[in-house]
Amino acid sequence: MDGRGSLTDCRSADNETGSASLPRISVITPVRNGNPYLLDLLESVQKQDYPFVEHIVIDDGSDDGGWTLQTLQASAGIRWWGHPNCGQYPTQNEGLRAATGDLVTIICADDMYAGSGALSAVARAWHPGVKVLYGDSLELDAGGAPLPYQVTGHGPLFSSDLLTWCVVRHSSVFIDRQFVMNRRLWFDESFHLCGDWEWLIRVFAAARDDILYVPGRLGAYRNHALQTSQQSWYAKSVDTERMRVFAMYGGSVTAYRYAMRSTVWPRRWQKARGLMRAGDLRAVCRWLLAAVKRCLAVRTSA
Repeated sequence: MDGRGSLTDCRSADNETGSASLPRISVITPVRNGNPYLLDLLESVQKQDYPFVEHIVIDDGSDDGGWTLQTLQASAGIRWWGHPNCGQYPTQNEGLRAATGDLVTIICADDMYAGSGALSAVARAWHPGVKVLYGDSLELDAGGAPLPYQVTGHGPLFSSDLLTWCVVRHSSVFIDRQFVMNRRLWFDESFHLCGDWEWLIRVFAAARDDILYVPGRLGAYRNHALQTSQQSWYAKSVDTERMRVFAMYGGSVTAYRYAMRSTVWPRRWQKARGLMRAGDLRAVCRWLLAAVKRCLAVRTSA
């Protein structure tokens, strides 16, 4: 199940080296049971108008009857391999160590890029002194349509900002690979849910003044029912890890919860509107009642 070394990008024979003035970008994707969104991501990377791209996809023990394996085997222009399930953060570390580009970025299998010019925008902004480049992200629904609410960081963004709320998605962050190697900026594998957030805090703190904001939306983050953050057990488990991050780096729990509440009702209203359009009024009432209870629980614990 190992496709390691099969870099056969049909867009450019020069993509393995980049050029003297343009960086090679390594896009790293961990995937486990990639149906139904993996194909959208692969197409999104293939449609980038930037030629110097290495796309690494690592199958983290998929058990979906061979769908992910067959999809990767049929996909041109990627480096891929698989291993027994070990978790998202060990898999992302494996990708970082295997990357060969000047810049590295992580994008999950259910996300995509906001447009075909996302990587070229990063490349145009890049210069050798920059350690981190980042932009805004596009929030999508399960079908890939933009949501009516959008989050923006509108740089400059500092490590301390991330302790209030992680307003940047890692799919919109691009980091100098040698900087990652030299500073040993690996994901903390003891985390299960907040490892991406904790990693970004460390990356931005280490880069300090060598951070560049790229105007516009780069990555696109998909909100859907299958993602971990939508599961019933998630809220209590993630709160435990959030408290651990605050204990490590400081930050205000109250400020974090206030920032989260500022966007929670637009998200809930969007879901209620979808249920109403479907004519399921009972489901609307159940959903709004549950939303009120969750909001009151957060307010009581803050």
